[in-house]
Amino acid sequence: MTLDSGTQLIQELHEVFNECSIENWDGYGALPIQEKALLEAERFITVIPAFMPDPEIVPEPSGDIGLQWSFGENRILTVSFEGRDIITYAAILGSSERTKCGKEKFNNSIPQVILKGIEEISSLA
Repeated sequence: MTLDSGTQLIQELHEVFNECSIENWDGYGALPIQEKALLEAERFITVIPAFMPDPEIVPEPSGDIGLQWSFGENRILTVSFEGRDIITYAAILGSSERTKCGKEKFNNSIPQVILKGIEEISSLA
């Protein structure tokens, strides 16, 4: 991820926040995304290493905001932020549909389990 793509990603994050920070933004009762979740996702974006591809920003009906890396069928990793310095992650790691999920403390650096997960799904054949 380059500096320009990081700036663009933060801009996209704010656009999603503006669209989804009201009650029922999806028409199905979604909770509004909270500003704390926005700020946490923004901090995460600023520490994404240059070698990593940009994620897609995914608003979640629970009021969280997520970043998702997808490299085709059965190769997806999503990290979610709710504004409590905890990253919730879930991944499908390949054709065997091996999954991994959990929670990690967010200390302004990307936890190794998430870096390794993105590395793994992006290099699978």
